[in-house]
Amino acid sequence: MRKTAKFLLLFVLFFAFILRLRHLGWGFPDFLEDTLSVDFLRDFWGVYSGRFNFRPFRYDWSPFYYYLVFVVQYLYYLGGRLSGHFADLTALRLEWVFAPANLYYLGRLVSVAFATATLGVMYRLGRLLFNTGVVLLGVLFFSLDPIFLRYSQTMQSDVPQLFFFLLAGYFIILIQREGQSKNYLYAGIAIGLGAATKYTPIILMVPALLAHYQRAKKHDEALISGKAVGLILLPFIVFACAVPYALLDPANFLNWVSYQIYHLRSGHFTNRSRWLFPGIGPQHWQLNALILLSALYFTAKRKKSSLLFLFIPLLYYLFIIKNATVFDYYLLPIYPFFYLLLANGISALAAVTASRVTSQGRKTFQAAMMLVFSGCLLFPLLKADIQYLRAKEQKNTYTLAREWIEKNIAGRTLLISEIPPPPVREYRVVSYIVRSPAFEKSLPELLRRLARKPIYHIQMMKINTSSPGDNAELYELDNYRLFPYFIVNYNVAARYLKEPAQYPVQNRFYQELANEFQQAARFVPGNELEPEIIIYKNPHPDLTTSTPLASVRTFKKVQKEYRQKLDTIRSYLAARNISAQAL
Repeated sequence: MRKTAKFLLLFVLFFAFILRLRHLGWGFPDFLEDTLSVDFLRDFWGVYSGRFNFRPFRYDWSPFYYYLVFVVQYLYYLGGRLSGHFADLTALRLEWVFAPANLYYLGRLVSVAFATATLGVMYRLGRLLFNTGVVLLGVLFFSLDPIFLRYSQTMQSDVPQLFFFLLAGYFIILIQREGQSKNYLYAGIAIGLGAATKYTPIILMVPALLAHYQRAKKHDEALISGKAVGLILLPFIVFACAVPYALLDPANFLNWVSYQIYHLRSGHFTNRSRWLFPGIGPQHWQLNALILLSALYFTAKRKKSSLLFLFIPLLYYLFIIKNATVFDYYLLPIYPFFYLLLANGISALAAVTASRVTSQGRKTFQAAMMLVFSGCLLFPLLKADIQYLRAKEQKNTYTLAREWIEKNIAGRTLLISEIPPPPVREYRVVSYIVRSPAFEKSLPELLRRLARKPIYHIQMMKINTSSPGDNAELYELDNYRLFPYFIVNYNVAARYLKEPAQYPVQNRFYQELANEFQQAARFVPGNELEPEIIIYKNPHPDLTTSTPLASVRTFKKVQKEYRQKLDTIRSYLAARNISAQAL
């Protein structure tokens, strides 16, 4: 049985890994990931400064995951040096600018690796409480969860956080059961690394101390001991080692953490959804009811030993729903617990059903019932996965918008775009190349790119806000009448439009934009990873009627910098008798 279970587990892990490689490069070369992840990594590599910089520019996202991605990318760089692909670090930085698809791909592969490892940890955790068949079934269910699949293919910290969360949960239960010092050590390390990846796993200190209390009380051990003190201190020590700039720059760190707390409590574009049993969704109420019944059955059967297992996801759930901001991926850490309970419920239901059959055919009938009940869940999971992967076979809205812009809008046109914009040409590429020691090497590529017709003056305007009153002056159409085209990430606008009473300024802004500007193009997404993009054309662009706010002043500065950079390049080329006709 052990060999069979091991084989089946390896099969599920291999299947999950291969499934996540499907369309992993979707969106390349037009990057569709969370742009903040790329900003972290570009800063680490010094893409625009020419020197490494590992100090995070913000701390509302804990940066340990990005340090791990950097290490993987650095191994890629070392391999490139050995093979002759990279002559020096400048060549790698130029790849970030001109052809970053491989570097993005590596970031996604890190998430895929964490997702696969998470399933292995889930198996080890489940085996502490359930039989092998139940655990394998739960792992299979979770491997197919559409939300887990989706975020396993993104360059974000949610899946790595899930890995450390489950790992800590595994050692916490071992503390309750065995009380060995190594379990205290491993639990503290896992909690610290989880908090360094995304802050929320720090709450696992509560069940960890509860496990210690239960162990000490049962065996008449000292409640305050070296192991308990170590369990309290170790997560903070590990966190400080993984995020050293939190100590080196404490004021900035605390300021960003305070902002994140406010951001979560005040809401993010009015999203206040709640899920009790994620993944499967409210439409499958029978499965949700089965999870509840399974939890009650599990508690009655195992009593005290089950309470800690149930307490971990319950504590996390209660902590998360206190916030006004609750997205589906926020609840990823509790998915494995509920899928194990669901598999246990299916097993118990099959056993109860089979008990009515004669003992001669009971095992066969029970196995058949397991297949039937499991299929009731596997079918909607597989259906959702297939729909998600099929949607990725189509061009994403960023690519469609970029292609439309380059085909229909003349070069050197002024564009204003909400963040993130479609990835059309930006002036800062020129900015980096001018400073680069490898300028002459990159000159042919630079000239080829500058010779292309669509070089656009891009002004990125982050007009979205998490609070109704913040930056209200930005939501005035007069600020943007000088721009011939306004590009809207409509996922932002749609959230505001759902709450007209709470966001009257934003609603008026988007309504005036739709009324006074012409809709030139609209790109509807095939899945939730890409935004709907609407391109509005201003029939009468006029600088004189625009209010001279930050947007106008910033654009004038951009124009000046752009001209200076082009003049610098022209001078460089002229000094070397190189034709500058492309400029």
